[in-house]
Amino acid sequence: MCIRDRNVPAGRVQPLWIGVQIPLDASGIYEGELVVSASNKPSTSIHVNIGVYGPPIPNGGTNEGWRMARLKWLDSRIAQDDGIVEPYVPLKKDDLTIRFLGRSMTIMENGLPGAFQSFFSNSVTKIGPDARDILSAPFRFIVDLHDGEARWKTGNIEFTHISEGTLNWEVESKSRGLVLSCKGKIEFDGFVVYELTLKALKNLDVRDIRLEIPIENKVASYMMGLGRRGGACPSEYEWKWDKRNAQDAVWIGDVNAGIRCKFKGENYKRSLTNIYYEYGPLNIPLSWGNQDKGGISLKDKGQGTMLLSAFCGDRSMKVGEELHFDFELLVTPVKTINLEKQFSTRFIHTGSVEEMMERAVRDGANVINIHHSRALN
Repeated sequence: MCIRDRNVPAGRVQPLWIGVQIPLDASGIYEGELVVSASNKPSTSIHVNIGVYGPPIPNGGTNEGWRMARLKWLDSRIAQDDGIVEPYVPLKKDDLTIRFLGRSMTIMENGLPGAFQSFFSNSVTKIGPDARDILSAPFRFIVDLHDGEARWKTGNIEFTHISEGTLNWEVESKSRGLVLSCKGKIEFDGFVVYELTLKALKNLDVRDIRLEIPIENKVASYMMGLGRRGGACPSEYEWKWDKRNAQDAVWIGDVNAGIRCKFKGENYKRSLTNIYYEYGPLNIPLSWGNQDKGGISLKDKGQGTMLLSAFCGDRSMKVGEELHFDFELLVTPVKTINLEKQFSTRFIHTGSVEEMMERAVRDGANVINIHHSRALN
C-alpha cells in the first residue's frame, strides 16, 4: 500500500512524520516493514517494531499537545471526496437542470448559469413546491470589440464527472479570433466554481470584457460586500479593485433567495485577515483587475432587473495570450433553520478560560469559543 508520494529535489533532506493508528485492543510488539521507493533508485526496506503497552490514551492523545497527535489534523482528508453530509441530499441532474437541497440551477448551452431557483419558505424553516427565481435572465460573458460584441459559436457541452456530491461540465465557444473555454463545477451544498479561459487567436484590441449577472429586482433586497456593510441593496453602486482591502466578493439577495459572487484569477491566493493582512494581502486578479481599470458595478436597470456587472476595461491581447476570468457562486440559503437550536445556542468568546466558564454558568451560555492561543489549544 502506497502511503504518500513526495517530490524531493536532489540534495535536499526531507523529514517525514509518520503516525500509526493503533487499535484500542492492541497489546504487545508488532513488526513490519516500511519501503521507500524512488523512480530512479532501488527501493529501501526499513524494519519497524512498534511496542504497545498500557491502557489506551484518551482520544488518541489529542487532549495533550505535547504528544504531537494533533499533527494528523493538518493531514486530514475529511470532506475531500464526493460524499455528502447531512442535511444535504444527492445532486439530481435532469438534462441541463441540476437540483440540490432547496434550490436548482439550469445551465445554458455555453456552460454559464441560465437560472437559479430557491424553494425555501419565507422563514427558511422548510422547503416547499413553490419556486422563486433568483435571476431575471441568464449570465452573459461579453467581449466588446471596437466593431461590436463578439458573437459566439458554442460547441457541445460535456459533463465530465457526475456523482452524488459533485458535477463537472465543460464547453468551448469560438468567435472571430477568440476561443472561450468554460469549465464549471457544482457541489451538493450549492457552491459553484467557474473557470473561464479566454484565448486570443490573433492580436486584438478590446474595449471591455465583462460578466453580467441579471438579478431579479424583487430578490435584490439586501447587499453585503465590496466595501459595503450588510443592509438594503442600493439602486446603484460602483466599486474598484484595491489591494489595501480584502474585498473580492458580494452577496445580493433576500431572506430565502440570493447569490454570493466571488471574482478570482489564476493568481488567486486567499488573503490573511485582521492584523495579519499585510503579510498576505489580496492578489488582484490579472484579468478582472487589468491594471486598475477593472471594477464591479450594480445598477437597477428597470423592468425587474438589478444588473451586477464585473468589468475589466480596455486592453490589447496578443496572439496566444490567455486570460482567466474565474469566479465562484454560492446559492443561498444553503439549508433550513432549526429555530429551537438557533435560539437556544449561546456563545461566550472573550476572557480567560476560567472567566468564560464562570460566565457560562451564570449567563446560561452553552458554547465556549477557545482561541488558538489559549493553553487548552
